[in-house]
Amino acid sequence: MKEHGGRTPVAYLNDIGLLGPKTVMAHCVHLTDDDIRIIADTGAVICENQQSNMKLVSGLFPFKRAVEKGGCRASIGTDGASSNNSLSMFAEMKCAALAAKIESGDPTCAPAKTVYGLATRGGAQAFGLDAGEVRVGAAADFVILDPDRLPLVPGFNRTSDLVYAANPSCVDTVVCDGRVLMEGGVIPGEGEIISAARAAARTFSKSR
Repeated sequence: MKEHGGRTPVAYLNDIGLLGPKTVMAHCVHLTDDDIRIIADTGAVICENQQSNMKLVSGLFPFKRAVEKGGCRASIGTDGASSNNSLSMFAEMKCAALAAKIESGDPTCAPAKTVYGLATRGGAQAFGLDAGEVRVGAAADFVILDPDRLPLVPGFNRTSDLVYAANPSCVDTVVCDGRVLMEGGVIPGEGEIISAARAAARTFSKSR
């Protein structure tokens, strides 16, 4: 759509001063080469949501043109539950890697190491957080996976395993800013949380 004097939405947003290093742009499916240049030059961050794009038939994010060739900063998101039922970052990483290959026609596009970096450090950098990697001084945000879970066996390439094979059942422990939220696969009060969620869902369904 070019409803603003023949400009694309990206060009228009840039012209009115909304694009910069603190700008996070979701989806970015339909990008021209000029759009990609503008995003890269302004330092704005793209958050791709490939599963949502597929469910809504919005199109595919041009990973190779925007990230690998265009030099755009990028991260990976899930979008909301209405267009991504699982909200699984593991599934989103796999989808991002595979969709990039299909869209570009290049099986080497979006290697596992790159996709993993966008889903971890890339997401933290998008919001100015000192997180996304295990390092002295960085925020203690991490998950611990059980290497004996079937998706992670035999474990020849851990990064590829995380991007292409892992799922939430592989997660043993979740730590957020040093606080243990889940340990041994158990979240304190999990039963009550599930019951409350089901009760809320029933209330919404009755209101239709």
